[in-house]
Amino acid sequence: MLYGWQCKFEDAGKLYMQALEAPKKMFGGAHTSTVCLMHFLAVTYYDLGRYAHARPLHAEALGRLRITYGDDHPIAMENMDYLSTCHMYLEDFEAAELLQKQAVEIKARVHGDEHPITLLGMEKLVSIYLVRDRVQDAASLELLTLEGRRRTLGPDHPETLTSMRELAALYLHQDRMKAPGDS
Repeated sequence: MLYGWQCKFEDAGKLYMQALEAPKKMFGGAHTSTVCLMHFLAVTYYDLGRYAHARPLHAEALGRLRITYGDDHPIAMENMDYLSTCHMYLEDFEAAELLQKQAVEIKARVHGDEHPITLLGMEKLVSIYLVRDRVQDAASLELLTLEGRRRTLGPDHPETLTSMRELAALYLHQDRMKAPGDS
């Protein structure tokens, strides 16, 4: 992980590839060590912008984590976020939306509806709605995110202010989309 912190992602990726082989041979693909290394390799590819390489690794790690630990495991939830974002970058918006909705539901169940982790997941879903040109859905969810952040983080927290700015931009966008004479 040190190479990743030093932004030596190429070196980190090579080392993770090498490190992944030993636990695979010794313990099999479902062992915790193997799945964690798979996750770290996928994150490295993600950080390099190699989403097509990251996506299958995240999908495999997520599948194995779900079987072994369930959806509530922290690394499983993290993999869902990464995998959803990989789908988005690779323009598979339907898969991105489906997975991010699942992630938000799980985070809400595990952490609560207004926990910062849940609210961040909602913010990611807003982004997916926008890419899919679903401005009304995005605005409705951004409003819920803003209200949750106001209550949880306070009105002056940077994330609350970001939600305010994003919601204002969505409202302006909706006004521009209205035809003359609409109200």
